[in-house]
Amino acid sequence: MEQTRSNSREQTSATAPGRLLVIDALRGVAALAVVLYHAGGPAFIAEPHFHPVVRILAGVPISFGYIGVYLFFVISGFCIHLRWTKQKQTSGNPEIDFREFWKRRLRRLYPPYVIAIAVSLLILGIRGKLHLNGFLAWDVGIHLGMLHNLDPRTCYTINAVLWTLAIEEQLYLAYFILVPLRGRIGWAKTLLVCAACRLAWFAVAALVAATLRLQVPVKEAAATNWFIWALGALAVEAAFGLVKLPKYLYSSCVWVCFLLGGLLLSYAVRFVALPQPLHDTLWLIADPIWGIGFFVLMNWGVQKERSWRSGAAVPPLVTSLAALGLFSYSLYLVHLWAIELRFCPEFLPPGGKQGAMLLLNFLVFVPASIVLAWIYFRLVERRFMPGGSRGGYDPTAARMVPAEGA
Repeated sequence: MEQTRSNSREQTSATAPGRLLVIDALRGVAALAVVLYHAGGPAFIAEPHFHPVVRILAGVPISFGYIGVYLFFVISGFCIHLRWTKQKQTSGNPEIDFREFWKRRLRRLYPPYVIAIAVSLLILGIRGKLHLNGFLAWDVGIHLGMLHNLDPRTCYTINAVLWTLAIEEQLYLAYFILVPLRGRIGWAKTLLVCAACRLAWFAVAALVAATLRLQVPVKEAAATNWFIWALGALAVEAAFGLVKLPKYLYSSCVWVCFLLGGLLLSYAVRFVALPQPLHDTLWLIADPIWGIGFFVLMNWGVQKERSWRSGAAVPPLVTSLAALGLFSYSLYLVHLWAIELRFCPEFLPPGGKQGAMLLLNFLVFVPASIVLAWIYFRLVERRFMPGGSRGGYDPTAARMVPAEGA
């Protein structure tokens, strides 16, 4: 028992002193992957004017950038469960105050989200895509309620990335089920319940489609992503020594193998003509495989962070990605603005116009998205962060406080 306490104190000393650079770096990776995907990943791999080697080496990774969403879910589970885990570590009797939890979440995340919706509507108006009718009122209202992922008609309107933020809010509600469940039946059975919810939602959606001819969103539902999110909550408990994981769940070889497995399964789902039952089965497996890969990657990264805190040099790439991760929420909210407002100059050759547009996206509009997100962060998001502009918020100093973000 004394040895367990000693190990627990060692874990705490390695993780408690401040904001984890590896978590911010992973946020940066996830955000950048999504931005690159929306800049034209699927079109890049199919562009005939690009050399086949370029299409394979650059196009394949970029075309799977959407999996950054699953990395965000794992990070979210880690960060949301951090407060409870630290209380469990120090007092042994943590509590989750529902009202205070939602006050913190809404104060931190909702104002930048609402402002982003308003600007997105303005951009749609500039582009002539805004139609004043009853559906627009429903669309805006359901977005403000963060329920738009449940209606196929509104899931990708206004700003096509916001459906994942609706999932996040619904998973926050599920968090108040996850913690008691994990306390009563343990993590192994809890993860099985979360995985079963994915299968159950898929089955219900299929039944509703077959009997009522109604489309129920599946990949856009919180239930189908709960397992992935819960892995992040398990990861933070492992980081603080509340649970002990097998050594292989910290191995770089394991996370590489799982991510490659997710890539192969997702490639088959997207690009291979398969019988529908096999297609659906592979889809049900593929996303959780990505989630497990990111879970192991996070465990491995936290271990690396301990060596950095012990005096080892932090890799410059990690520092750069962590700086990007600091305003990744803003980047996620606004990156489509620069891409949506792009233009296609008349001087581009007609035959290669698509290819030239893709190059402009990656060389001009992706950097422009990052600059725009940084400006949005400075002007909007940081005002709603703990110790924001009124408290003299300093991005450098923020790395020395616990990470609890989107």
